[in-house]
Amino acid sequence: MVSGLSYKKISVRRDVYEKLVELKEKQGFTSINDVISYLLAVGDIHATVSSMLEKYNATLSSMLEKHLATVGSMVSEAHATQSSMVDYGYATQSSMTAHSHATGSSMKTEQYATKGSKKRRVDEVLKDQKITCISELRKAGKTYPERIIEKAREAGAVKIDLGHDVCVVDPGFWWEFWKIVKGFKTPNDGENLKELKNEKMKWLYSELRKEGILVLDSSRKPPTWVVDKRVEIPEKAFEIGRTSQEEEESVGEDETVDEEYDYEDIYK
Repeated sequence: MVSGLSYKKISVRRDVYEKLVELKEKQGFTSINDVISYLLAVGDIHATVSSMLEKYNATLSSMLEKHLATVGSMVSEAHATQSSMVDYGYATQSSMTAHSHATGSSMKTEQYATKGSKKRRVDEVLKDQKITCISELRKAGKTYPERIIEKAREAGAVKIDLGHDVCVVDPGFWWEFWKIVKGFKTPNDGENLKELKNEKMKWLYSELRKEGILVLDSSRKPPTWVVDKRVEIPEKAFEIGRTSQEEEESVGEDETVDEEYDYEDIYK
């Protein structure tokens, strides 16, 4: 015994005592007391390790849950993106928000087919809407509106970067609008707005003028209305313009034909 320490006698079963003696000899302990101390220490270590494992498992479970939640969110977002593209380009349409033009009046785009109606392509939808912008798509809850705008441009829409917004215009509507604008003889916006057919044309004219995109180039003879490269007119849109011009030129002799002009000569 170690001097200065108090000891207590304990009774154990014979088989337990024999196990303790066996462990003492195997591990090289000098007494049964050392064997019991060793077993107690091992028990403490086991408890500590178990506690650490529980904490690790809890942390791992939390990380796994967050990872699964992130993956689930990405899957949902991808599904929402696909649904948004389908909703705009191929499925039914919700109503779009109103534009505002320089005079302060507003306009609302049309509401489209209800659930179960025939699916339509993006260019078919834009043909009805005439104009749509990223801001409108966002307000309508569309995911990745930039992709929808790009899809419309690829289908032949005229893309316009207004700085504060990006819009696409149905090519047929654009050339109808441009045909009127090219006939303006004055940069007086008040007078020119009166000549435009509808609120959408007035809004488009006002936005282009406000951003300095549309100007009357007095250096040309005669002065000519032009736009800068913020108006992106794809080849498909030019083809539509040429086709429209050819159809006008093929009218009967007793009908009035507008003066021929070059669709491509509209940039500064």
